[in-house]
Amino acid sequence: WSTILKLRNGLNADFFRQEYTDPPLAQVVIRNCQIDGNKAHNTAGSAIQMSGVDILIEHNYIHDTAHACVVLGRPAGASHMRILDNTCHNPGQGTNGWGAFAFTGGSDLQMVGNRATTDDHAMGYCYDIEPNDGWTIGPSILIHKNVCLDTGSGPFSYGIQVGGTGSPGGVSDIVVSKNTITLYAGGGITYRDAHNLTIVDNTIS
Repeated sequence: WSTILKLRNGLNADFFRQEYTDPPLAQVVIRNCQIDGNKAHNTAGSAIQMSGVDILIEHNYIHDTAHACVVLGRPAGASHMRILDNTCHNPGQGTNGWGAFAFTGGSDLQMVGNRATTDDHAMGYCYDIEPNDGWTIGPSILIHKNVCLDTGSGPFSYGIQVGGTGSPGGVSDIVVSKNTITLYAGGGITYRDAHNLTIVDNTIS
């Protein structure tokens, strides 16, 4: 790894965080990092939480975050964001509902070739495509060839969730294909408030 980072004890904050701006942040790459969220000594904080245009999160190893490993998306203006070939290990704290990778808004989004694992079973979701209240996700969303090994045991445990707390029709034009999910508890692929959804060639065991 070209960069190795660890969250300081008691900081309780996101490691990389950028709030939505107008005009949105553009052309950001986070690649080849190892990030330790140090959740044994922090009660909050994701590794990466940001929004913008042309955002690439690629080939990082992220582990032991109190909240999520990667969360991308805000309301209007967020687009062309990619989460590619990352590994997230042991995110979340069981009851707080946080998990590995999430999109919360935007269009032209891809999660491809990622891996979410847990051995403490505190991970909520593996892959979450869920707009925050009043936001939208889509069109053109691809969730493809990701791996989820052992979903968590908390109340929000699932492999892939599409849709959720946004307004009806909050997620549109999405393909979920060739993902592999191994269940410890909870659901495999769940969806609601999603339009033009294609689920094909996934493996759940």
